[in-house]
Amino acid sequence: MSSPTYEQLAELVALQAEEIARLKAHIARQDVRIAEQDARIAELERQLAANARNSSKPPSSDGLGKPAPKSLRTKSGRKPAGQTGRKGETLRQVSDPDEVIRHEPACCKGCGGGLSAAPEAGIAGVRCSRRASPASGSTCRRSASGSPSISWSPVFADAARPPGPRPRPV
Repeated sequence: MSSPTYEQLAELVALQAEEIARLKAHIARQDVRIAEQDARIAELERQLAANARNSSKPPSSDGLGKPAPKSLRTKSGRKPAGQTGRKGETLRQVSDPDEVIRHEPACCKGCGGGLSAAPEAGIAGVRCSRRASPASGSTCRRSASGSPSISWSPVFADAARPPGPRPRPV
C-alpha cells in the first residue's frame, strides 16, 4: 500500500472541512431549537402550576387536583366534651309509660278488606318516654288474605322510615 499523495491529502482535508462546517451549522440550528423548546416548556410548566390561589384564575378552573383548604382557626387546647362536673341526661324508654296510644290500620294493604276481626300479629313501640309525648306504637294485623298491614304513628306518617325498631309481620 502506497502512502497518499499531497493532492489527495489536501482534497481529504477540504472535504473534512466542508463536513465540519455542515455539522457546525446543524449544531447551531439544534441549539436554537433547544432554546425555543426550553422556553416553551418553561411557559407550559408556569401555566400548569397556576391555580386560583396564585393567579387570577377562577376556582372552578382548578379541576380535581385542588389543594386542601387551609383553616385559619387555631386549636384552643381544650378537650371536646361537656363542662367538668356536669351530669348528662338521656331520654330512655320506660317499661310503664304514662299513656299508650295505639295506631291500627283501617284496612288491609293487600286486599282492602276490613281488619276489625283480624287477629293482632304484632306491636312495635316507636317512642316511649315520661318526659316526651305519650308512647306511640304501630300495630300489625293480618287479614284473611294473609297480607300484613302495618299502621305507623301519624307523627311519622310522612317519614321515609320512622325511627326506632321496624315492626315485623309475624
